Amino acid sequence: FEKIWAIEGDKYLCEQIKNYVKALNELYCKYPALYVNDYDPIGFEWMDCDNADDSIVAFVRRSADKKDHLLFICNFTPMWHEGYRVPLPCPGKYTEVLNSDAEEFGGYNTINKEPIVAEAKSRNRKDFSAKFNIPPLSTMVFKYDYVEATEEEVAESKAQNKGVIKTIPAPKRGGGKKRPPMKSNASKNIMSDNKNNKK
Repeated sequence: FEKIWAIEGDKYLCEQIKNYVKALNELYCKYPALYVNDYDPIGFEWMDCDNADDSIVAFVRRSADKKDHLLFICNFTPMWHEGYRVPLPCPGKYTEVLNSDAEEFGGYNTINKEPIVAEAKSRNRKDFSAKFNIPPLSTMVFKYDYVEATEEEVAESKAQNKGVIKTIPAPKRGGGKKRPPMKSNASKNIMSDNKNNKK
């Protein structure tokens, strides 16, 4: 419990956690995709859940219509990933609405200011994908409107991947960059407590 109190004593970190919880609540209230289809299989679909080496998963939550669906990308390791290709459910633009690495939440502000545009390049059995910069130990949420792919777009995706297995193996472990030290003073307090305990 001493470590928990050390974090609680860090007013800066407590404020960041409060900001994050507030943002999560606002996200839930704003986007029905997070609850409207809870009891329908159409409400959830994995985009990528097989990457054990990088421990990155991606999934979508769908709303009742074609507006404001949500894409989640979660990185469970302390590694940076630049230009990491993520499979997508459809063509169109993906606009970031939440990023746990934002500075206001105590992160390093690796955010996506501009919308990410889907490319007709297949990945993990999906005809569309895009490259994302994924910060360590983070969750990013993007909103998008469902758009039906044209025959030309699907044909382009298949032509670019002709003769290639669509389930692309994950890159080798260690492909990302290690996360810099935490900004919070809480980690310093914990480290000093550990040293004192050893004495």
